[in-house]
Amino acid sequence: PAAAGNPLYAGSRDVAEATPDTYQRLVTDQWRAIVVVFYADWCGHCIHYAPIFKRVAGVMSSEPRVGFVGFNCARYYKFCVDVEVRAYPTVRVFNFPGLGGANTKLGRDMQRKDVRSEAAFVEWLSKQRLPELPPVLPLVQSAAPVVQAAGEVVQAAGEVVQAVGEVAQAAGEGGLS
Repeated sequence: PAAAGNPLYAGSRDVAEATPDTYQRLVTDQWRAIVVVFYADWCGHCIHYAPIFKRVAGVMSSEPRVGFVGFNCARYYKFCVDVEVRAYPTVRVFNFPGLGGANTKLGRDMQRKDVRSEAAFVEWLSKQRLPELPPVLPLVQSAAPVVQAAGEVVQAAGEVVQAVGEVAQAAGEGGLS
């Protein structure tokens, strides 16, 4: 493989740039549907396709049940071989309910006709069933101890400020020697 250059999706608001260390968290462990583009940063087709993928991710950014990830196979060639990427760019979907193969570790390759243009890609996505939103109550319940601890920190900080004020007042009245 050629030497790796700059990731095509670094700095994107709508496309997360994965590495082997973040792949499981960003792709396979997600509750939501994930679309991954495996690319090589030196590949002309990949460079040409990057703006389309970014625009589709931007169009879909208000839909919390789907996320977009880029993975630079030029930088992480061995990983891409291990997940059976054979061409660049390869667009795969993960965790799309009812879509055969999309719930496996390797995901499901999308057909080029479905991702070739922004319009075709968005149309394909609009026809897919997406995962259900996770229940909010467990999220709120898991946040409760954090909120309580934050309140205790704020209270303790207030007590420190009060004590410092009392010391300053006492020093100003000559009460400290």
